[in-house]
Amino acid sequence: MSLKSYAVIGEKLGHSMSPAIHRQMLDMIDVDGVYGILEIAREDVPKIVDSLKVLGYAGVNVTVPYKQMIMPYLDDIDADAKAIGAINTIDFKDGKAIGYNTDCYGFTTMLKVADIDVKDKDCVLVGGGGAGFAIIAAFRNCGAKSVRVFDINDEQLAKAKEQFPFIETYNFLTQKELCKGDILANATPIGMYPKCDASILTKEELAAGGFEAVADVVYNPLETRLVSYAKELGLKSCAGLWMLVYQAMRSEEIWQGMEIPTQYAVPIHTKLKKNFV
Repeated sequence: MSLKSYAVIGEKLGHSMSPAIHRQMLDMIDVDGVYGILEIAREDVPKIVDSLKVLGYAGVNVTVPYKQMIMPYLDDIDADAKAIGAINTIDFKDGKAIGYNTDCYGFTTMLKVADIDVKDKDCVLVGGGGAGFAIIAAFRNCGAKSVRVFDINDEQLAKAKEQFPFIETYNFLTQKELCKGDILANATPIGMYPKCDASILTKEELAAGGFEAVADVVYNPLETRLVSYAKELGLKSCAGLWMLVYQAMRSEEIWQGMEIPTQYAVPIHTKLKKNFV
C-alpha cells in the first residue's frame, strides 16, 4: 500500500496542532500516511485544490480563513456541509475534491463530553465566522430553543443570517449588553495564546448573563480566561481541545472510509494536554 499524504491548509499555521493529532491517529488506526502543514496566500486559494490533486493528496483539513473561501473550487460538497455553509475537510477520491464539515460533529461531541445539553435552551454565540457556522448548526441539530449570534462585523452577521434565517444577530460592540442566555459559546480567537488574559466577557458580565454553561473553541491555552470565569461561577464548561480532537477523528473516518472508536480520542487528548503544562 502506498504512502498517503494529508495536510492542513491555512494562512498562518505556526502553532497548528493538527499534525500531532493526525500523526498519532494514523498510527493508532494503522494507516501508512504522513500529515503536514501547507501555508497558502489568499491569492492562491483558487488554484490550490487542483494543485493538491496533481500532488496526489488523499485529504486535507482547511482552517481559517479559508473554510468558506475555498468552497467554490471544490467538485462537490457534502449535504451537511452545504447546510452549514463552511467546510473544514476535503476528501480526494476518483479525481474529485469533495468538501465536508467535521467542526459541527467536533463541537457537538465536546458538549456531550462536558454533559452540556442545549435542547430547549437559549444559546448565544460570539463569533459568526466559519467555526461559528458549524456551532450554529450544532445548536440547531441539538434542539436549541433559540440562537443569538454576536459579531463585530455586520457583513459577517448578514452572511450568517442568510445561511441560518432562524438566528437573531447583534453587533457585539454596540449591543453587548444583550449577550444573555442559557448556553454561551465563543468562536472568536479572543483569549487565545499569547493574549491569554483576554475574554469576550468579564466575570461580572458572564454572571449577569444568566448562563448555565460555557463552551470555548479556543484550545491554547488549555483553559481560557472565559472558561476559568465559568468554573469560578460554578457553571458547566468545556474548552476547545476536545473539539479539535473529535473533528480530526471525523476527518480521518471520512478519508479512511471507516468508523473510529470514540475512546481513541482520550489518549490523543491526554498527550496534547502536555503541550500546555
